[in-house]
Amino acid sequence: MFNPRYKLLGVEELPYICDFCHRKEIIVCYVVQDLETTDVLRFGSVCIRKALGVQVRDIKDEINSQVKEIRAKYRHLLTEVEDKQVQLADEWREGNALAVGFCPMDYKNNKELHDQFASLKNQMNAELKVFGHTGFYS
Repeated sequence: MFNPRYKLLGVEELPYICDFCHRKEIIVCYVVQDLETTDVLRFGSVCIRKALGVQVRDIKDEINSQVKEIRAKYRHLLTEVEDKQVQLADEWREGNALAVGFCPMDYKNNKELHDQFASLKNQMNAELKVFGHTGFYS
């Protein structure tokens, strides 16, 4: 189990100095926040285990848990936008007595929903990127 005093904020692949051993230019950096002091700390892959008393499996489980939460949040939001798009298309088709496959809907409303969908996907990918993931299936 991940140490409850700390919150894993992400994984960065930038040259940092480890806050535990002070080694320069660690390649993979785990960023955690101390919930008691609110300090943000950076550790290498070996030092995070020593400093926080956690195992590699605990770190991976914490990353997977946070990625799962982010994906669930955005899956719900994206589904709402898709449902609105389908509802709008159905209403337009019914009003114009057209077949299901034909749908040159109101461009303005569809563009707003399309832009909202794209914006949500970009936000999700930005949140997932800090854990080394993108999209729903990475």
